[in-house]
Amino acid sequence: MAGIANVWLRMNLRLSAFLMRKGGIPFARAAQDKLGRLGARAVGARVEFVPHAFREFQAAWILPQGYDPEGGAILYLHGGGYTAGNIEYAVGFGSVLAAATGCRVFSAAYRLAPEHPFPAAVEDAYTAYRHLLDSGLTPGEIVLCGESAGGGLCFALTHKLKQLGLSVPRAIVGISPWTDLTLSGASCRANRRNDPSLRYDMLASYARMYAADDLKNPLVSPLFGDVSGFPPTLLFAGEAELLLDDAVAMAHALKRAGVPCELHTAKGMWHVYVLYGVREAREALRRIVEFLKDNLAVRDLPPAAGDDEEE
Repeated sequence: MAGIANVWLRMNLRLSAFLMRKGGIPFARAAQDKLGRLGARAVGARVEFVPHAFREFQAAWILPQGYDPEGGAILYLHGGGYTAGNIEYAVGFGSVLAAATGCRVFSAAYRLAPEHPFPAAVEDAYTAYRHLLDSGLTPGEIVLCGESAGGGLCFALTHKLKQLGLSVPRAIVGISPWTDLTLSGASCRANRRNDPSLRYDMLASYARMYAADDLKNPLVSPLFGDVSGFPPTLLFAGEAELLLDDAVAMAHALKRAGVPCELHTAKGMWHVYVLYGVREAREALRRIVEFLKDNLAVRDLPPAAGDDEEE
């Protein structure tokens, strides 16, 4: 049954990618907001939402039942090619993280391109991080987590903190992180027919909208920066996704710099598969919880229905 469900999901992802290409940015934004609402609704009974308005963008605290108000926090930065994802989408997977870990999550809906190109997203991520520090948290009590563009933004934010001479966060969790906006990874071409959720031409368009000709700036493509001194990192990528090499190359760079890094790749999985309710996603969530146990006070993730199903 799980195999059939994955085939059905792949077909829907391919259809969505086709419609996003035809419908452009407005369609992509509407689709992501709908996905966020579904994610938040799935765990809504187990979390509380507390909106927070910055001058330039919206954010929200997601507070799980029984969380420790004296404990740490996850700063969640969403994906969407830097062009999609408002607060409704930002709280979607943020809610899943909060419910799974028992840790409070701060979701930031940073400004989007093309209306607000680079460095708007990095500036907003930094503003959100400073807000957590101003609220009384220390860098050692903050974990960054993001998927796709948000995953890359976690590393870009860390580069910015290093440039400013500030302490980096306790750890980073990157899910299919977009770390190279030049799209130089071999998987960007090799997996064109394998990844149902991404299109090469769409990614290239998003990259130009966001950073024009500044794509090798480490605050845009963090893979091209010095990652020495970065915190322990947990990475996920699907072996069938376009951005597989972004995660692989970042893992290699971190390890060469002496940074503890775990990279988990899932056979046959597509871009940001961790956000979908497949068996591989549930396994990834378990790994995230285990990783956070070493960094923040979190609780065990309860077994998910269907874990024992045969492929």
